[in-house]
Amino acid sequence: MIPKPRKEQMKEGALFIGDKIALIDEGKTFSSITKVMQKQMEEWLHIQVFIEDDDKEKNGDEGATKIELKPMTAKNKKTKEDKAQAGAYQLEITPDKITVWSGDLQGAFYGVQSLIQLIVESPTVPCRYIEDAPRYPWRGLMVDVSRCFYPVPVIKSILDEMAFLKLNIFHWHLTDDQGFRIPIKKYPKLTEGQPHYTHEEIKEVVHYARERCIDIVPEIDMPGHFTASIAAYPYLGCTGEAVDVPEHFGVFKTIACGGKETTYQFIRDVLDEVCQLFPYEYIHLGGDEARKDQWKQCPHCQKKIQEEGLEDVEALQGYFMNCIFKYLMDTKGKKVIGWNENLHAKNLDERLIIQHWYDGKGRKNSRKALQEKREMIISDTEHVYFDYPYCVTPLKKVYRYAPVFKGISEEGSKTVKGVEATIWTEFIREKDVLEKMLYPRLHALAEVGWTEPQNKDYSDFLRRLEPQNRFMLKRGICGTPIEEGDMSWIKAKTDEFIYRRRVNKIHKRNKELNA
Repeated sequence: MIPKPRKEQMKEGALFIGDKIALIDEGKTFSSITKVMQKQMEEWLHIQVFIEDDDKEKNGDEGATKIELKPMTAKNKKTKEDKAQAGAYQLEITPDKITVWSGDLQGAFYGVQSLIQLIVESPTVPCRYIEDAPRYPWRGLMVDVSRCFYPVPVIKSILDEMAFLKLNIFHWHLTDDQGFRIPIKKYPKLTEGQPHYTHEEIKEVVHYARERCIDIVPEIDMPGHFTASIAAYPYLGCTGEAVDVPEHFGVFKTIACGGKETTYQFIRDVLDEVCQLFPYEYIHLGGDEARKDQWKQCPHCQKKIQEEGLEDVEALQGYFMNCIFKYLMDTKGKKVIGWNENLHAKNLDERLIIQHWYDGKGRKNSRKALQEKREMIISDTEHVYFDYPYCVTPLKKVYRYAPVFKGISEEGSKTVKGVEATIWTEFIREKDVLEKMLYPRLHALAEVGWTEPQNKDYSDFLRRLEPQNRFMLKRGICGTPIEEGDMSWIKAKTDEFIYRRRVNKIHKRNKELNA
């Protein structure tokens, strides 16, 4: 199984899983997810599944293997925390049936995912008892669709793999300089002439994710990475001049004007519609790589700095983000996330959740934020950026990653919500390439987020990964072969040299284009 469970005790005997399963939902507690489990087992394992509950007559399921889904009660709770911890479950396989106990939908779903993984290689499953729960509540993946647009079937395929690996957060990077992929009724020009999702498609993905116990965090990037918005509505920029949506990437000078009220109104209007489409707890506002060249020259921004008594343009970003953040928190009831560059502003609202990706070699600002007990999600660029080739970020490096920075006290590490991998798509244009970059590194990431460090072992992980890779190929998913996930030292260094030389040439070209 991947991720490896917290506790597993083997028992005598084995259970043969035939061609029929009776999925018994005691008290209809888990009815919102039983159909997804049924679909998984029928499509992936080619087993006919009957869903039973207290009110349904049992027809056609004679001789079927029984899987009982039961709420976790005081009788089978080991500790007071068992029921409270989201995703916790207990799985027992005996010679005559299978039982899954859990305190919530996630736990029941994860228990069945573990069971499916056990059945994949053989219909005869050794008897065992498993007690399991996640290490971190936040186990995520960010996919950038603004640089390269991926249609709904690709997104659903990723959600399927995430659910199978017990990942629970899909961070959907929907806007950037190169594209605005979510239609806003009040501002139709945002998506004119470029591929984007319809409202119906977004609702479809939201429903699909929820059935698989995955929350979606939409990201609307600001005040930098805002060129696509300014291209549609030039008044949003400092100069008011028309710009084109760029076809190359980089850190652009174009930035949302922090001094005009019309900018703030536009963003509030956009987020009103985003909140209607994504009924989740969290929303991401970006805040990364925002160059302040134009703010330093903009009369509107300079006037705002004087009016608000701000120290400099970094404080203006703090003011900018705080205005939107407070609107979402106080009006919409949302929790807001931003990239760690937001910490450059000393006036940043303490409630903003930080997502760390890169903060210099010393990680000075991110470290300080943790010590001050600010909530943080860890997406360290050196370990969990899956757009980097395997020569730069090999499978072993992902697996052995410890999300908490060295030197951070136990008290300081308590506000680490979890770990999230990212895949940016400047260089990734095909579905097959996307899958090869994701898998099997996403399997390693899943174990980093779920399994306690003392239970991890890389050799054991590779052994468990082999049947998972075979199962992916069987379902038509392209993963990188395990032996290519960890290259020899010489090949890795050679490939890395070629990769970095190519990237440096592109960066040089982009600098010239940006100028």
